[in-house]
Amino acid sequence: MIIFNEAQSRQVTATTEEIFSVLRLLIPRCLGFVLVFDGVDECLDQDQLFERLQDIEPISNSISIAIFSRPTIKIPTRMARNSLHIPLNGVQNLRDIRRYLRPKIRDMVKDNILRSTTVVEDVVIKISDRANGMFLWATLLVEYLSLPALSVRQRQEAIDNLIRLEGMDAIYTAILNSLTTRTCGQAKGNIIRLFQLVAWSYRPLLVGELECALAILPDRPLSHDDTIPNFAKSLGRISGALMEIVNDGSVRFVHLSVLEYVTSSKQHHSGSSAMTDTFCSSIGKDVSHLSCAGYCLSYLCYNVAAEPLGGSPQTTPDRKLQQRRYPFLEYAAEFWSHHALESLNAVDSDALHGETELIERTIQSAKTFLSNKHMVTTWIEASWMFQHPPQVRSGPNDEMLSAYFGRHHNRSLNGVETLEAFELLGRLARDLQELNSSWGDVLGKTPNEIWEPSISAFTKSPFWISTPGSKLTPLQRKDHKARGSICLKSQVSSDGLQIAVLRAIPNPR
Repeated sequence: MIIFNEAQSRQVTATTEEIFSVLRLLIPRCLGFVLVFDGVDECLDQDQLFERLQDIEPISNSISIAIFSRPTIKIPTRMARNSLHIPLNGVQNLRDIRRYLRPKIRDMVKDNILRSTTVVEDVVIKISDRANGMFLWATLLVEYLSLPALSVRQRQEAIDNLIRLEGMDAIYTAILNSLTTRTCGQAKGNIIRLFQLVAWSYRPLLVGELECALAILPDRPLSHDDTIPNFAKSLGRISGALMEIVNDGSVRFVHLSVLEYVTSSKQHHSGSSAMTDTFCSSIGKDVSHLSCAGYCLSYLCYNVAAEPLGGSPQTTPDRKLQQRRYPFLEYAAEFWSHHALESLNAVDSDALHGETELIERTIQSAKTFLSNKHMVTTWIEASWMFQHPPQVRSGPNDEMLSAYFGRHHNRSLNGVETLEAFELLGRLARDLQELNSSWGDVLGKTPNEIWEPSISAFTKSPFWISTPGSKLTPLQRKDHKARGSICLKSQVSSDGLQIAVLRAIPNPR
């Protein structure tokens, strides 16, 4: 545990280095130290975890490590050599699974979503035996049986034919089949958008960010009426219990295997319906990145006021206040270009075939945003306020662009307009590099300075505003040697790291 004064730092979560630094301090001072790691199979970088554990192992001879996981991880040979492996079979946690199932099935009978003649204990035994020790499978089966889209008969048929639902993929397929075949129109669109954002966001979205993102409209500001009522409480029902809100307030899939399932490159999953296959195609990588780019750009264009965030160019914006005011701003500001360029790198892929309207709409949103100096200036201020210096990654190469133009030259959005959008992104990337390099120290402390005369005078760009009246006049040509110049004034900064010198150069004539 790390104790610190929150007022001294914006960081509220310990870094990996801090955690292991504390462990290195504690372990030599403690006898019989035991490190317990649960759910290691869900660790995104298992190799790094084991490397860290091997680094701290020599610190003390009394350290023990207990790892709980599904039998899918590979423990390094050095660690496994002196390890005790205790594989659990389907019987060892059978009683716990039954203890979990019993009240759930009983409540379903009471709520009339299972037949009143159902023998609870028979169902409990049948499900627990088929679970084969997988608690998650039993949990998701209960959630599946609770889906409001299922009839009483369909639930009973599922219980009678549990062999069809064996394995996690079968459960995921059954849940998605139910979600996609029993919803339509905008309700299905909301579910698709939800899975796109959770599966392909560059970091886990907080529940408030996700609620806001789901309400974003492509061409106008959103209002309270556009949000899903009681979204946090309804998340389980909307996602078929495949998502949950974790301790830090972010939304994630209930297990890493769900993410692997929905982002699988396979075109069809065994047992899935045609509608489910279409759903999985709609949440594929390329389409999802393109959609997410549209959500971010629409939010920046239509929901964030194109003006100083603090209300005045002289007022430094308050981060927490702006997060409440604009819940999706931090994510949209940092990652809109990442999503846009990720999808544009795949413009010639089969996954985007038939998505011409989505491509055109996203590119038009990008052009609307990039052509509005006040919008871009607000974005730069927001990026620095959130301590994420604004940047644009490198775009698609010439070969990809040529392939795109050849395929879409007869469409309403022609290749010339597309090329203009790409060129704008390239120019913006170069201008931002110069801005961040020259003014990063200033903007990191006072992001509102982007609205003031100094920055626009010294670092001009067609993308952000130039304050009227600001002018930079060079006193000599760049190729002119400064011999014979007269120093009029010099000033050293208070920290001693910077110096400014004003010199006069006599006319050589």
